[in-house]
Formats: sequence, structure tokens, C-alpha cells
Amino acid sequence: IIMNKKIDWAKAATNGLFLSIIPIAADYIHQIFQIEGTLGLLINLLKVAGCTAVLHYFIKKNFIENNSELTYGSSFKYGMAVSLFSTVVCTLATVLLYQVIIPGYFEEMVTQLLISYEQMGVEGLVDYDMLMSTMPMTITIGQIFNCLLWGLILSSILANTAKIKKDNPFQ
Repeated sequence: IIMNKKIDWAKAATNGLFLSIIPIAADYIHQIFQIEGTLGLLINLLKVAGCTAVLHYFIKKNFIENNSELTYGSSFKYGMAVSLFSTVVCTLATVLLYQVIIPGYFEEMVTQLLISYEQMGVEGLVDYDMLMSTMPMTITIGQIFNCLLWGLILSSILANTAKIKKDNPFQ
């Protein structure tokens, strides 16, 4: 991957840090207070709307400050750079949440899973120790994939709405 010298990586990292505040706050509120149902859905919708608005703001602000020509390619690249740094921060916050703040979460989740398997009559299908040992890595990889996918989708959509001149983002 060739890094574009036009991207201010320090600014993208700072913006990624600020962008990550929204999903981290929403996830912490959602998990610590065990919010479910309509209120949980509302929190998730606010998280997506907030991230979309903040990322759009950062894309526009970056090019206004630099007096750059706002194109699809440059907007997409900067949006992905911000999303990349936000992904790192969000993943670290997720690991902190499940390993330090609520450390028994995985055990409780796996226990509930095994109880539901027993009720279906398929006990012994899953090895508890193996599942427990892989759960932190599974959650971490899932979080990275989730954040990068959302970053890709939002950057693509927002770059399309922010463009002034058409160009290829992969050049």
C-alpha cells in the first residue's frame, strides 16, 4: 500500500480519536447498564448517526483548512485514514471493556450459550475451555472487522456526497 503524502496522518489520528468517542461511549453505556430493546436500538441508531455526522465534518474540515480540491478520491482516502485510527482506538476500548471493566462477561455469555445448548439437547457439542480461550480473540477480530467495514461504507458514501471533482480514489 502506498501512503499518500497529501494525507495529514497526525490530523487523521487526532480526528480518529475524537470519532471513536461516540461508539465507545455508546458501547460502554449499552454493556455496563445492560440496555436492551427499544432503548438499545435507539442508542445504536444514535451511534451510527453521530459517527456519520462527525466523519462527514472531519472530511469537509480537512479540505477547507488545507485549501485542497475536494474530490471523491481525496475524501475517501481521508475518511478511511480517520476510520483506521478510530478502529484502533475502538478495538482497544472494547478489549479494555471486556477484560478489565466487566471481566466476567465472557464466562457469563458462554455459560448462557451452553445452557441453551443443553435445553436443545445438544450438550457436549461445544468445548467450554476452547470457547473461553478463543472468545477474547474472536471479539477483538470481530470488532476490527466491524469498525473497518463501517469506516469503508461511511467513507465511500460521505466521499460521494462531499466530492466536487470526480476522480479515482485508488490512484
